[in-house]
This record gives sequence, structure tokens and C-alpha cells, in this order.
Amino acid sequence: MSTETTQIEKREWTSSMIKSTSYNWAESTLSVKFTNDVEYTYENVDSSEYESFTNAESQGKHFISSIRNQKTYRKNG
Repeated sequence: MSTETTQIEKREWTSSMIKSTSYNWAESTLSVKFTNDVEYTYENVDSSEYESFTNAESQGKHFISSIRNQKTYRKNG
């Protein structure tokens, strides 16, 4: 198993909405932990969408407009 297939990028944010994220490059999934410590995983988030999210002026606003309710998701834990 190569490291590329298991590469996960974890980031913490200074956002009023999003506490941290983990992006799985191999599976194109984005796990989002909110400031209330509830975590969801969103499927089919391609790398360009993830890069747009990380480069956005506001991750919360970008998440609401481009990911939430547009991607299949599941609650973790």
C-alpha cells in the first residue's frame, strides 16, 4: 500500500463554524468537525473543491455555499 492512497490532510481553523477538517485525497472525502464537536464526512469532494474551500476567505461561507446540502454525507460517531 502506497502512502499516496492513505494520505490525509488535517487542518484546524479559526472559524466560528468549523473547528477542524480532514481531507482524504484517495477517497475524495472531507470530514468536518464543527465548533460544537459534531463531525460529518462529505463524499465526492474532489481535490479542486477542497482547495477552493481551503483558500476561501471564509471556510464557513464556502462550506455552506458549495458543500453542505450538495454532497452526500454521514454523521460520524
